[in-house]
Amino acid sequence: SVSAEPKGLKVDSVKEGSRLTAGQIITEINAKPVTSIGDARAALRRGVNQIRVLTEGKSSLIALRLDE
Repeated sequence: SVSAEPKGLKVDSVKEGSRLTAGQIITEINAKPVTSIGDARAALRRGVNQIRVLTEGKSSLIALRLDE
């Protein structure tokens, strides 16, 4: 069987006020493909991060600021 599931990290839950929503799939962070939490941690940096997400099959880019 062939899976049509996109590769990436599925967002299960978010804090109130987040720009991400549950059900989205994060496919890239700062133009680097992510398929694991380790990939995500390696790609994130302090300041503004560009997060590519799939929402119901549609790709979009979200800017998120990381202060820590």
